[in-house]
Amino acid sequence: MKRIKNVYIILGFILSLLLLFGFTFNSNGIMGSMMFAYQDSTSHNGNYMGRGRMNGGMMMGRGMMGGMMGQTNSKNIKTDKNGNWIAPSSANKLTNPLNDIAKASREGKSIFNAQCFTCHGTDGKGDGPAAVSLHPKPANLTSNRVQQQSDGAIYWKITNGNSPMPSFKNALSANQRWELVDYIRQLAK
Repeated sequence: MKRIKNVYIILGFILSLLLLFGFTFNSNGIMGSMMFAYQDSTSHNGNYMGRGRMNGGMMMGRGMMGGMMGQTNSKNIKTDKNGNWIAPSSANKLTNPLNDIAKASREGKSIFNAQCFTCHGTDGKGDGPAAVSLHPKPANLTSNRVQQQSDGAIYWKITNGNSPMPSFKNALSANQRWELVDYIRQLAK
């Protein structure tokens, strides 16, 4: 099990380095040429539009051709007076359908190590290798601010994303997103 975790960590680190240096992948999954970010004057909210363009190392738009990451839902994103991203109150009504929390947390950890650690760090503190180039900085998932949110709010954020955090709606199943919620709860313990 530890060996598998190390493989995920190494692969994630390599992927984050590739993303940080602006490499992208073509439709065959083979490393393509470097692509540099540019701001499309027709874009809204200052987001970089289109496939394969990079913003400070984090893939924007559709993400890698295969859909690892989806578009962020930058419309109707609300923040509090401190600029912290808040989910709509309707998200608090979402309930976690998973009953075996221990099993879900184990599965969530595997997903986290493959998809989330490059930004959020191996311990979820927002200090992953890609975090240095991101604005806003990734959330410290062990913080009271995150842990005091409802399961539904965390699930909603994973599902919808908020630039630079991608949406995982199309990349992860609903169950996988709930497994991530269960694992995020374990990070603070």
